[in-house]
Amino acid sequence: QRFRARGTKKPAAKLAGSLEPIAEVDLMLANGRKQDVVTGRVVLDHFPAHHGDVVALISAQWLAELVERVSKPGQSTEGLYALVRSAWESIGADQALPSGRRWLHLCRWAWRILLQEGFAPDATRCAVCHQPLEDEVIAWQPARGFVHAREADATAWPISQASVDFLRSDGAATDQRQVFTEVHRLVESIIHSTLEQPLRSERVLRKTMRLERLSVN
Repeated sequence: QRFRARGTKKPAAKLAGSLEPIAEVDLMLANGRKQDVVTGRVVLDHFPAHHGDVVALISAQWLAELVERVSKPGQSTEGLYALVRSAWESIGADQALPSGRRWLHLCRWAWRILLQEGFAPDATRCAVCHQPLEDEVIAWQPARGFVHAREADATAWPISQASVDFLRSDGAATDQRQVFTEVHRLVESIIHSTLEQPLRSERVLRKTMRLERLSVN
């Protein structure tokens, strides 16, 4: 749902500091002509760990922009809300990890958001024969999703079972570098094919990660 917060661009605005993009806030609203108006707020969580780490802050903002682009005003967002909150907490807790592994975990959260909103396909069954994917060579076919390699067409590319297992689980990847390459390509492919315009924060995220001397080990 969209709201209007009047006067927040003014330096002395009382609401401005509480309505940052990376914050959990309980809002008080009043009915307006076209949109409800924010009249008060209680800050529940400012996620302070993000503000002392540029990678965490940019990652959280990138994820917030993705959520804004794939969700629709007025739809039920209870599951999505819980997912984003868990993702932001995880981003803050990952600060000791190498930047590449943090990006890999961010891709998994993005995958879960896309799955929640219906933009990512089932990672357990073949999109062609609808049989389980385990114990067979798997491919990613952009127009359909995960398929058995024997049923893939020329547009597909191979994806390891380790990458699929990583997307399904909460654990670490068994082969960090290979899984990072495959999962990042997969998530980027879905986002670029889903959105009409690229995420504004994508370029900033890429530059930030490179400046951090990208490493997944």
